[in-house]
Amino acid sequence: GEDRSMSELVTLANTPVHADLPDLWPSSGSGDWSWGEYDDDRPMAGVLSSSSVWMRYNADATNYNRRRANALARIFLCADYFERGDRFEFSFDGTMGTVEDAVKNNEACTTCHASLDPLGSFFGGFSERSVNLPTAQFTAYSKLNFEWYIYQNPPAYFGFPGADLVDLGGMIAADPRFSRCMVETYFEALVGTEFGDYSGADDLVVLFEEEDMRLKPLISAIINSEAYMAEAPKLMNTEQYSGVLSDIFSKSGEINQRGSEGGGGAAQAALDALFWSGDERIMGGSTDDQTVLNRDSNPSVSRALLLEWAAKSTVDTVLANELALEFTDRKLLTADF
Repeated sequence: GEDRSMSELVTLANTPVHADLPDLWPSSGSGDWSWGEYDDDRPMAGVLSSSSVWMRYNADATNYNRRRANALARIFLCADYFERGDRFEFSFDGTMGTVEDAVKNNEACTTCHASLDPLGSFFGGFSERSVNLPTAQFTAYSKLNFEWYIYQNPPAYFGFPGADLVDLGGMIAADPRFSRCMVETYFEALVGTEFGDYSGADDLVVLFEEEDMRLKPLISAIINSEAYMAEAPKLMNTEQYSGVLSDIFSKSGEINQRGSEGGGGAAQAALDALFWSGDERIMGGSTDDQTVLNRDSNPSVSRALLLEWAAKSTVDTVLANELALEFTDRKLLTADF
């Protein structure tokens, strides 16, 4: 609702907190959602400093945070290392030493790892995956662990040295690939076609940058574009369908987007599943950010089944909400019989 710059996604000095969060990781949450900070003195750079993000994209001692580095490149720069066209071979004797030797000395490997590995070092303060760590340690930021990582491999952003996550966030926000990637992400989510195929792609990027990377002007431009208003039908993905239902429910206050308040019964369960469940998201053409990474904008049997199930689960609540509203406030039952 604040329509702030998307650059704050990777530069903001505080984080959303809640009274329940200190039970999961150290933070200054109190009451309902508000802006706060972590209690472990980690460098703050928006979601780059988020424990939940790097628990989702975790790492282990043999990976050296490369998975996290690639997640950053894919999400914020639309530059997935796995989609590069390089092909290479090296002799592997079954030991990690052979792999690491290739990473440092094989010319084909160093093409990617020369930038990937220093990028991963920025995340050395976040715990690696381990079943032996207590929750408090697993979710905290360790300056000691970060110092070990930067000793092994000094952090750098595609050749530009940086000291910590604050430097990283600033360099991402200033990178032209970041603004273009944000536009690409929203365009493809709303329109359902490849951003690179759109003749007005560059104009949208210019608009986004001129509007201080705010989403409202960008979304307005996208939905008023010829690409969005083309005759080809568009299918809502799972998150969009959930948002539509949430908007209808919110009028009566009986159920919210994440189903955390109020009643709703089957309707609330359906809304929770649409928003949180990986299985339902995949059925509706979305991704679960783990096993399925690409959206599917085509009609399918699974999508039809999901929509039928969601409609049956929510119809009673939707109709009750609509009938409780003044006629002018209704969104579905608007015909005057």
